Amino acid sequence: MAPSTFDYIILGGGLSGCVVASRLRQARPDLSIALIENGSDIRSEESIHLPAQAWLLDPKYYYIDHTVPQTSLGGRSLELKTGRALGGGSATNYGGWMRGDRQGYDEWAAVVGDERWSYEGLLPFFKRSETFPVDAKEAQHGYAGPMRPSLVDRGYPLKNDLLEAILSAGFERNEDITSGDVLGVGPLMESWRENRRVHAANSYDLKGVEILTGARVERILLEGKKAVGAVLAGGEKVMARKETIVACGALRTPQLLMLSGIGPGAELEKLGIETLVHSQDVGKNLHDHPMFSLWYTLRHPEEGLAFGHPKFMNNPKYFEGNPMDWIVNGSAPPQAIQKAAQMDGVASKRTDDFELTPFYLATPISPHPPPPMDGATITLGAVLMSTTSRGQVTLQSKSMDDPPLVDPNYLSTEHDLAVMRAGVRTVLKIMESTDAGRKVSVGQWASPEMQPINTDVSDEELDQRAKAGIVTCYHYAGTASMGKVVDADCKVKGVEGMRIVDASIMPVAMSAHLQAVMYGVAERAAEMILEDAKNR
Repeated sequence: MAPSTFDYIILGGGLSGCVVASRLRQARPDLSIALIENGSDIRSEESIHLPAQAWLLDPKYYYIDHTVPQTSLGGRSLELKTGRALGGGSATNYGGWMRGDRQGYDEWAAVVGDERWSYEGLLPFFKRSETFPVDAKEAQHGYAGPMRPSLVDRGYPLKNDLLEAILSAGFERNEDITSGDVLGVGPLMESWRENRRVHAANSYDLKGVEILTGARVERILLEGKKAVGAVLAGGEKVMARKETIVACGALRTPQLLMLSGIGPGAELEKLGIETLVHSQDVGKNLHDHPMFSLWYTLRHPEEGLAFGHPKFMNNPKYFEGNPMDWIVNGSAPPQAIQKAAQMDGVASKRTDDFELTPFYLATPISPHPPPPMDGATITLGAVLMSTTSRGQVTLQSKSMDDPPLVDPNYLSTEHDLAVMRAGVRTVLKIMESTDAGRKVSVGQWASPEMQPINTDVSDEELDQRAKAGIVTCYHYAGTASMGKVVDADCKVKGVEGMRIVDASIMPVAMSAHLQAVMYGVAERAAEMILEDAKNR
């Protein structure tokens, strides 16, 4: 059978793939675009529209992998999930909508020597992606884009008491944490609207794009040093006249590159893979956001304050999105960061260090058995944002049938331990050292596996608790980093006609849940591709 041929083929139909396919087709209807996705088309699937219950989605909509045993965590192996459907993670995630702090983008621009990747350089593309729901800092937002996030304002009964506790702990109000300045406490923005998930595949116009679902890419075809197409499972070939664009995510993009002969030569040769393009940093620089959660028992659960209580469950407004009101972003004490740098030499000048996520439910986001989801318990999670730990993705075999070996190397720097301690201590301060916090809760929920953490806990004990209790926030990035694997135009170094557009290109950690970040990045990349197309 003759191979199908298109002007552009996009390998991976997740968030980035959908954005790039849509923008290319809208701007140039004369171009033929193929969007190739291993998962299914779930644009008409109702189960994805279940706020607060993302963990209940059918496993067929995810890749479910596990880390290699983490030396830094005493040998623990953590479960990893990535979206496996049209729309990718945007169709399966919790829906947080935050760009992160400008510090991260400005560090990105400095690393690659290109101001297009600074916060101000990316701002027009963030704005292009969104229709912001409120009049906030207007210069920071777009009001005519495909994505329509919403501002949480559902009148949850703990809203004001929890805010008072957070403010009493020393945080300031930040009415727009999506404006590039994240520090403080602000209202949650999310990609839910009126009980419906807003995701890339149902928000970006894909008319005219050839969509192939249930199609697994086995390898990228190279002729010499030029990418000319891809081989699918079963041997079918899909060819690209102009460019092959890889958008498989930070775990499977490096796997696909290496299986195609693009990667560290010595590692490829161990598996008998011919090195076509030696690229030492493919799979390196993996970073992620780990989270440690504490559960708190409510003082008056009979009032229907949390998910699971009949009074709460009978209010349909509470189910228009996630049961949350606030996001808190804070900094670790400077002296703790300085001490950490002196201990292992890993320094960071960032102050967008941690995020706190208060949920009005007993989330099962923990390696320990959670409390009953009966409305008597809420969760506060501490998320490490300015992570300096770096891991890697490598191959375990020559086949895409086998998942990659993923080693995030969590909490392996003194900086990250210091920031995680600061985040957890801040949760303790909010809930146990303020009058408003004590009004909300009688204390931490305890079980044989999860004993309470005292407010005077030592650093050493807190480190051990964190190492035993963290989970991933599923924000993997960095494994095909800009400046190392791709250039500032997202083009793969050493290969003609090939780009990468997904979170694997991020050279540094962002203080954000990555979907809003990636809409801006994909919009930026799409414009670069279109600019090049004009000149051909």
